[in-house]
Amino acid sequence: MITITTSLLSRPTAPGSNEIAVYARINLRSATERFKPIEISTRLKCEKKLWDQKAGRFKGKNPKTQSYNNRLTQFEADIIAAFNSCNGSGEFDLEDFKRIIGCKGAKAQKEFSISELFSECTKKKGNELGIKRHGRYDLVQIRFLDSLKTGNSGRNIKPQEITREDFLRFKNYLQAKNLSGNTIIGHLKILKAVFREAFNSKIIKEFPFNDCSTAYVKSQRQFLTYEELSRIESLPDLGLTPRQQLVRDLFIFQSYTGVAISDLTELQTDHLHTSLHGTMLVKNKCKTKEFFRAPLSEVPTRIIEKYKEQAKPKNRLFWVPCIKDYNRDLQIIRHLAKIEKPLISHIARHTMACMYLQGGGSIYTLASILGHSNVRTTQIYGKLQDHGMLSEARQVFKNLSNRDAEIIPINRLLKGGQDGSARQANTR
Repeated sequence: MITITTSLLSRPTAPGSNEIAVYARINLRSATERFKPIEISTRLKCEKKLWDQKAGRFKGKNPKTQSYNNRLTQFEADIIAAFNSCNGSGEFDLEDFKRIIGCKGAKAQKEFSISELFSECTKKKGNELGIKRHGRYDLVQIRFLDSLKTGNSGRNIKPQEITREDFLRFKNYLQAKNLSGNTIIGHLKILKAVFREAFNSKIIKEFPFNDCSTAYVKSQRQFLTYEELSRIESLPDLGLTPRQQLVRDLFIFQSYTGVAISDLTELQTDHLHTSLHGTMLVKNKCKTKEFFRAPLSEVPTRIIEKYKEQAKPKNRLFWVPCIKDYNRDLQIIRHLAKIEKPLISHIARHTMACMYLQGGGSIYTLASILGHSNVRTTQIYGKLQDHGMLSEARQVFKNLSNRDAEIIPINRLLKGGQDGSARQANTR
């Protein structure tokens, strides 16, 4: 709620002058609180005898007086419009209102850079993000600023100048880096979250990305066949650098155990559990904290023995390169093994899931090996549902083919039906 009353100051504007400044007194009340009255100059002056105190207007009907009164009416309308714009979201910002109407003593609004916008957003979200997400916000900030420099000839852009075109330019920039579809969508979602937070905090007046879609694309999961994995296993050490040899062996280890790259880096000797039935890896997953239990067959056991004496952090089973170097070396291995599918570390996990089910393993046991709390999560790996359906159908048809009863061909069945109909007609 807002009420505006215009009145004269109690004293003339200058000694020896009969004119007195006209001021507006603004009383404000929002939905939650009442504010102290604000006084602001209308930039008009009037002699006391020409002022109508009750109406809050100039006396008289001459053109000059009417012009002054029209200016006062417009002045009040502008103040009401400013109040409505500041009160539109339901939370009234007094300082913002003072800045709009040009009130003296209003705090100047801080000019944020885009880097400060990201910092402000991560500060507000705090522990909700976690260390990994904080790093992702920093990466999006670096890449977004780089895309802005490319598209604006190096000129520094302010947050309020960002438009939908900058969003699309950033999307094209990410696509040019050959990032996966969902990685690009993740970057765009973070960008929208930062600017949404800036809009909610009234750092920017308009949210620039209203019409920009950031829906995740359902990706088709890739996996290697046993023949393709055998090609990687048979790659000779000759022609590979020591790190590429290590990456080849680690990828094979993942393909036989289903261990994710994040867990592979943290595997220790304490995670090896030996019993009468053999050895298995038992560990909490880094991502979900769920237990996984991966039995070790001959191939992964041999790889552990191979790198037993390698220099590595204390108690670790392997020294694992960073994910960027790991996947870069996998591209070289993919080329040497003549594999056409894209090769990244996580494909080893899909490969293990497919091979396990193709060998007749239970999907529930596989869920325990991979560390999934829900079997439905396991079913998405490598079209596992299709494999289960085909196996079951194959068994059903096999059982049908072993029956003692004669299976009548369809043409004989139809012919017999026609003959039977004819016999019935003759009988009648």
